Amino acid sequence: MLDAYGLLEPLRTLTRTGFPAWGTCAGAIMLAERVPGLDRPNLGTMETRRAIDSAAYAFESWRKRTAKERAVILRRWFDLMMANQEDLAYLM
Repeated sequence: MLDAYGLLEPLRTLTRTGFPAWGTCAGAIMLAERVPGLDRPNLGTMETRRAIDSAAYAFESWRKRTAKERAVILRRWFDLMMANQEDLAYLM
């Protein structure tokens, strides 16, 4: 994906200068305390690691649920997103 979007070489250049990046099977997560033009800090290395660990832990309980249970949860999530579209759009 990085290569398809022309991001592979810029990422290599950044990491050679010491910019931290975390490789995953889904791509790369850029780690930085601050991103120019962004008014909030990004996740640092430890926060990112905790987020990944939390996701792995949550997946274990998720996969034990039946398809019906998952469907109910996902439908509720969808309903909440639709009910809060404006707030979500503002956050994005």
